[in-house]
Amino acid sequence: MELEQGLVDASLGGLLFKKRIPAPGRGKRGSFRMLVAFHTKKAAFFVYGFAKNQRGNISARELRALKMLAKSLIELDDAKVRKAVAVAEIRRVECDDENEPTQ
Repeated sequence: MELEQGLVDASLGGLLFKKRIPAPGRGKRGSFRMLVAFHTKKAAFFVYGFAKNQRGNISARELRALKMLAKSLIELDDAKVRKAVAVAEIRRVECDDENEPTQ
């Protein structure tokens, strides 16, 4: 995983990281931003994404809220993650051998 290798576009603090995702034919600059709660060897949670052409950035207020969410998600133990998945509060996404997301 790129995050484990330190390949992020920005650390936003509080276990929250920004990763640029290129759109086909556009490259990273005009594509998407993904915000991920991440702690090495513990967990990674997608928390928010947006198209750069629809939104320039997130507000300071949103950043504070997302940092609190990131902290809460990273602190979940395995049993709480399983329960949250079971009641559809969060969804587990895994990648197959070709890095295509599966649910």
